[in-house]
Amino acid sequence: MRRVMTLYAVNAWLLLSGAAMALGGAPQEASTTQLGTAAAAAYEAENWSEAAKLYGQMVETAPNPRAWYRLGMSFYKSGKQEQAMEAFEKGRAQGLPRGLPPQLVEYGIAAVFVETRAGHGSF
Repeated sequence: MRRVMTLYAVNAWLLLSGAAMALGGAPQEASTTQLGTAAAAAYEAENWSEAAKLYGQMVETAPNPRAWYRLGMSFYKSGKQEQAMEAFEKGRAQGLPRGLPPQLVEYGIAAVFVETRAGHGSF
């Protein structure tokens, strides 16, 4: 009798876990995928302000080095050099162990540096 009750309890737990996953897990994954798709579309269309907004949301919910890089490039292309540098630095901090090519981040940092120093006569 005790074994049967244990089996019922385990089955109930599995059933409830599956229902919770179906209700709570899938929409989060889908919304992250949709956000990534929308951010990539804005980036490819060179809609820098929209791309920055969407990649900003992306790094809040599912940070990854490529999102940080694209956020930095979107800020850079929008003329927001300080925010771009911050995003590139965060991407570089996450990128090396996760496979973002370091030359991408270094290019972004160099571009911002040249842009901010151009008015100061450094280059």
